[in-house]
Amino acid sequence: MFWPFFRKQKPQTAPAVIDSSDRLLEELLFAGTETASGVTINKRTALEVATVLQCVRVLCNGVAQVPFRLLRSGEVPAEDHPLHELLSEEPNEWQTSFDFRTMLVMHLSLTGNAFVWINRHNDEILELLPYPPGTVNIQQEVNGFAMRYFITTANGKQVEVPPRDMWHLKHLPWDYYGGLNIVRTARDVLGLSKATETYGSKLFKNGGRPAGILSTPAVLDEKQREALRQSWAKMNEGLQNANRTAVLWADLKYTPLTSNNDQAQFLETRKFQIEEICRVMGVNPVKVFYSDKNSTYASVEQMNIAHVTNDLMPIYRNIEQSGRRMLLSKAEKAEGYYLKLEAKALMRGAVKERGEFYKTMFNAGALSPNDIRKLEDMPPREGGDEYFVPLNMGKPGEAGQGDGNGNGTQEP
Repeated sequence: MFWPFFRKQKPQTAPAVIDSSDRLLEELLFAGTETASGVTINKRTALEVATVLQCVRVLCNGVAQVPFRLLRSGEVPAEDHPLHELLSEEPNEWQTSFDFRTMLVMHLSLTGNAFVWINRHNDEILELLPYPPGTVNIQQEVNGFAMRYFITTANGKQVEVPPRDMWHLKHLPWDYYGGLNIVRTARDVLGLSKATETYGSKLFKNGGRPAGILSTPAVLDEKQREALRQSWAKMNEGLQNANRTAVLWADLKYTPLTSNNDQAQFLETRKFQIEEICRVMGVNPVKVFYSDKNSTYASVEQMNIAHVTNDLMPIYRNIEQSGRRMLLSKAEKAEGYYLKLEAKALMRGAVKERGEFYKTMFNAGALSPNDIRKLEDMPPREGGDEYFVPLNMGKPGEAGQGDGNGNGTQEP
């Protein structure tokens, strides 16, 4: 956790009233909420569900692995601008750009909010420092739309950060000053998945045997009943005792109470919860290694492209637009500066399909040889910046225009 800013400035006490969503967030991070299934769900327990963990990983990697650049009009990298290095390589002294974006997307996907303190000096951005949502409180002005941000330091003090210095990203904003808390909103979906995992774990801990009752016509006192229960558990519960023969004595009778897994539809519930969690997290099920038997290689490839288009591109646009608003001055925006996450590498199809696309774009004069080489991560070649069009094409009405059959028209 980063605190260099607070060592330089005197802490201030935040007002008692803060944004209600932050109180819910603190409950989520530190206490959690009990679900209808009886399982308490918070950020930590949600990540213990394998599907949630994979969904978060997929979204984080999808954003963090692509180039993040500051560009000028015309797709020209602004490598001479100080912000370019912060975005593409090192946003601060402790993180790479990959780590930085991974942290932001993890916060966004779980809590709906991500916070970055913008360390400025004379209007120049020196570093970008992300803070966990649980450390940031928001206060709304009573008679306006303005917001005030307070960061809780390691020693429990609260320091106010000016709005212009707090890059606040929101995912599915419920209102204009906060994102929708996904884990809390979908707590029952996550709780059911967690409950089925816990059920399965305890079943195998007991050697795959359902719970039951030991009964006897004899009258036992409390001490005898406890001794009997412990003796039974020691001899028959746990994987190490699986399939052992139980020996009953003194007219003891064992009666199972729990229905079997087929009746409880245990496997069907676990499979369905994978799809439910993917719906909640906004991730295509194929990205969590789940697919039906009808899936083919071609359909999976199209699903991967759909994942980029439907799942990742909205996050890209969110980061690009909010970053442009907070990180660039009005003068820089007027000069045509903007942020961009390059998704081209993720959109690449098969070699044959890319070849057909490049051929079509080259013949239309839309791509030069060097444009194609750049898309394939190849160095440019001399003379490769020229654009070409077929000889039998031209503007309507021009002399020499083709008739569509490869024949040029003649002047009257």
